[in-house]
Amino acid sequence: MNIGKALIVDDSKVVQFKLKRMLEARGLGVDTASSGHEALAYLKSHAPDVIFMDFMMPDMDGYEVTGIITTNPMTATIPVIMCTGHDTPQDRARARENRASGFVTKPVDDPTLDAVLAGLMERAGSPASDTVPAPVALAATATVPAEVTPPATVATPTTETPAGIVIPSVTAAAAV
Repeated sequence: MNIGKALIVDDSKVVQFKLKRMLEARGLGVDTASSGHEALAYLKSHAPDVIFMDFMMPDMDGYEVTGIITTNPMTATIPVIMCTGHDTPQDRARARENRASGFVTKPVDDPTLDAVLAGLMERAGSPASDTVPAPVALAATATVPAEVTPPATVATPTTETPAGIVIPSVTAAAAV
């Protein structure tokens, strides 16, 4: 699996900005959607290689959208990574129930993102080092809003998804 295109579904422009920059630094093309309905409309004419899905959105929650994506034959093969500021056993159970491929806690850090992308490629049988370039340094003139700077994170045990992907869990000191 060559991951070339990602879709970020999140109603927070700050989260979209940060995660988009992180993915673009790894050579991925990135599109964004601010709602579940917008994501489903996007998927009618686009096929990203991975979807990063928030779960708290105003119109449809991310679990509902994920369930629709993973049960539709046209989109069922697209891995959906739940990307949320909430990390409870109930949240993880709902992600599994809706066939999410993984679960990460915001704010996502570089090692976690690299592990998720590598896990997706390994599951598909592609060597990770051949398909995801190392992050490139951002230009010195690039500015990131101060509110995008994530708080410190503490690593916690890994979680295995129903698809057999082991995803490291990260617990944030404060959620975005």
